[in-house]
Amino acid sequence: MAVDSYRPSNKASLMLVSRAMEEAFDSYVATPQAHAPAPSQGLVLALFQRREYFDAQADRYAGLAAHGNLVIVGFQGPGDDLPDSVVHVDIPPDDPLGDLWTLLLVRDHFAAALLARDTYALDRTHSTLEASRVFDARWSFDRSVALAGVDATIEDLSELLAPDVADRVRGIVRSSEPLPVRPVEIQLASAAALLIESLHRIQEQRQTLTSELRTARDRAERDQLTGLHNRHHLERYLGSGNVAQVDLVALLVDVDDLKPVNDTLGHEAGDALIVEVARALTDVLGDTAVVVRWGGDEFVALLPAADAGDDMEEIGVRLSRTLSRRQMPPPYEDIPLGVSVGAARMRSNVLPLEDLDRAMYDMKWRRKNLATVAPVKSSFASLLPSSE
Repeated sequence: MAVDSYRPSNKASLMLVSRAMEEAFDSYVATPQAHAPAPSQGLVLALFQRREYFDAQADRYAGLAAHGNLVIVGFQGPGDDLPDSVVHVDIPPDDPLGDLWTLLLVRDHFAAALLARDTYALDRTHSTLEASRVFDARWSFDRSVALAGVDATIEDLSELLAPDVADRVRGIVRSSEPLPVRPVEIQLASAAALLIESLHRIQEQRQTLTSELRTARDRAERDQLTGLHNRHHLERYLGSGNVAQVDLVALLVDVDDLKPVNDTLGHEAGDALIVEVARALTDVLGDTAVVVRWGGDEFVALLPAADAGDDMEEIGVRLSRTLSRRQMPPPYEDIPLGVSVGAARMRSNVLPLEDLDRAMYDMKWRRKNLATVAPVKSSFASLLPSSE
């Protein structure tokens, strides 16, 4: 049963399809029918957009080559250190073949084809960038579809493929073309296609559920007043390993004089002050920072050390000065917008709360609206006014 039309499919779904095809092909090779003549050489022809995608599956392709198949893989760049018996084709930069993800499998009465073209769009229901990439894809276990795909691909590769290798490919195609289509082959193709379709639907359902769970989790990890993420989100984020290899600076931002504002003007004014500080932090720190409401009058922000600059003191001073020059919106424009900032460099996924707290309490004890910096191995390095 052939799938004759192309359909949008994300990479996670297509990985399921390609793995099922490769395992079915390998199983057919490894367990030929009893009393049947030895199968002729099989063909595995795969085009990858990047060398890294092949490297993730190199052992599988080495195994297919070890079973006597002609294995040809194409990607941009040299094919150094490829497994034995794997033939490499160097796809030139800007060649249209670089947009393709192709898997063609042919051997006697078994054939399968996966043909996909990158749309450079994303399926945002998926949890990772790579798995969410969308392709226009077609897959089939129909031998005629697979053989036609081989012919078209070899034509596209005619100037890149060694003549003797191209001749071997054509020989495999010629040996398979005249073979009669057995009823069992039709049944296998139909059953496999239905299975693949089922896997595809399950994958789509899983993505929908994952998206719904992510939405629910996001609501639970949001601060209702400011719309920022809360400390539970930051704790999970740090525990996920997302920042393990990133050099970060942590900021502890404390809103000055929130209690007097609440006592004299009411909690609506205090809430407005908190909201404005949250808005100011996201404006000043930009999209690369992770900003959360830690609780009460405190915020925590993480930003790449490269964005913070080499001077740890400067980032806290600059942030405090910038926020102090902003004006609250009416009717609270007379409320000063003051914050105190502690900063510390992170060396792991553990938030340096002890350093940040020590610096903040020391700064609060001296006077309000100051920025103090906490190096990793000492409580603070300096105490600087946030405005001149």
